[in-house]
Amino acid sequence: AGGTLVDVGTGTRRISRMGLHAGRILGVERAPAMLEIAKAHRDAAGHPDWQLFEGDARALPLGEGIADAVVAGWVFGHFQAWMPDGWRDEVDRALAEMRRVARPGAPIVVIETLGTNHTTPRSHPGLDPYFAHLEAHGFVREVLRTDYRFADEATARRLIGRFFGEAMAAAISGADVPECTGLWLARAPFASPPRS
Repeated sequence: AGGTLVDVGTGTRRISRMGLHAGRILGVERAPAMLEIAKAHRDAAGHPDWQLFEGDARALPLGEGIADAVVAGWVFGHFQAWMPDGWRDEVDRALAEMRRVARPGAPIVVIETLGTNHTTPRSHPGLDPYFAHLEAHGFVREVLRTDYRFADEATARRLIGRFFGEAMAAAISGADVPECTGLWLARAPFASPPRS
């Protein structure tokens, strides 16, 4: 509350629009089209302390130790598809940047899907190695249910289909669509005391 939140891969500002109580939000996004949507949301909200920057998660355009919390929601899981031969190194670069901008002891949170239209976390051959990689770096997983609630089944099918595809839309039953989400939490390291 009242501190600085860095939102890595802010996209359309899905995370920072959730009513967080941060005093200042710094969003970083590499896709100019997403950044324009984020700017429109920020301007509509009239919040002067939400700043947006064009930049890459692996080279954040921010100073060291400025954040009271750092979050990356639904970002690094894409690295496996974008960089199949070197995704681990690229994830490591992004995690190092999150640690760099965090104040000592600040929470560093990575959010990823564990299954839309699933009531329990599902295994995913493409993402499970990435999740294990996060945990090998000291991130602890917590599972949350983040179900979608739509006005009716037709709306659920239309909107889920638009984002996740027609096969998932066909599997929807009812207006509520279950979803499992993983939060991986670590803390920024404290500086080592000087040697005497």
